[in-house]
Amino acid sequence: EVAVALGWLGRWAAALTEYRLVAAARERVLGPDRPDTLVARDDEAHCLEQLGRAAEAAELYRRVATLRSVAAR
Repeated sequence: EVAVALGWLGRWAAALTEYRLVAAARERVLGPDRPDTLVARDDEAHCLEQLGRAAEAAELYRRVATLRSVAAR
């Protein structure tokens, strides 16, 4: 996976771009609350965290947690 490799290399901005593409595609095909989509969004939040964008990361983590909670009902 390209995004994973970019993260391993410390290229977080490039990894973020890739994860956003993956998340958008999964959201379009699978839906916004599907587990695979939420994993990609969680990875996106991790990249934001690594880039020092903690507020954005926290908001995305919260959104993912909410969607997981709703989907589990």
